[in-house]
Amino acid sequence: MKYTDSNEWKLYIELTNKRPDLFIQSEDLLIITDPDTVNEYVADSGQRLGVVYKSQWNTMLVDLVKNKNGDLFSYDRLIGTSTGVPVVTIPVYDGKFVLIKQYRHAIRSIQYAFPRGFGEDGLSAEENAVKELSEEVGATFADDARIKVIGSVTADSGITSGKVFVVYCEIISYEEKIGYEGIQKTILLSERELGDWIKRGRIDDGFTLAAYSLFSFSADLR
Repeated sequence: MKYTDSNEWKLYIELTNKRPDLFIQSEDLLIITDPDTVNEYVADSGQRLGVVYKSQWNTMLVDLVKNKNGDLFSYDRLIGTSTGVPVVTIPVYDGKFVLIKQYRHAIRSIQYAFPRGFGEDGLSAEENAVKELSEEVGATFADDARIKVIGSVTADSGITSGKVFVVYCEIISYEEKIGYEGIQKTILLSERELGDWIKRGRIDDGFTLAAYSLFSFSADLR
């Protein structure tokens, strides 16, 4: 059987049609989908190409690419399975930042971080931020609460695709959601305390550090 007849490759071609923004061509690194080239490369290398893994949350792609020197090689990348808008929130309650203490399986350790999530299809960044905060810290919001996108973050362009939007949110109440998605505690920190935790290395979550950096340069929020 030719590799291009495999389910992995068929799912890949289907994805190129459904989400063409993920397959924009560039002379710096061309994505190769020519069937003869793909079949020959797989036969020679034994490398799997296409959609090699898919869960509810993540999809692992292995592209066949060609650089300016004409070299062919496989290149892994991770995309979100959902097309929803992923967000990292900056929740503020009574002048203090709301963070969660959460166990993260990927690093097998605890992190302190702003709540974040993949995003549900059909919702805006602001709507997804409200949804995440309702789920993770039981947040409630005033009718005139400021909920504002202040920027975006590309977390790790070496392996992942897409942007995560940073959303500033004023909340009027919160509650502990211990046990939900590994959450162990909800923490309130003043800006001075947050800066101190960052300097001491207690906060090393990249999304939180990037979000706070954007907040620091948002004059209208300070």
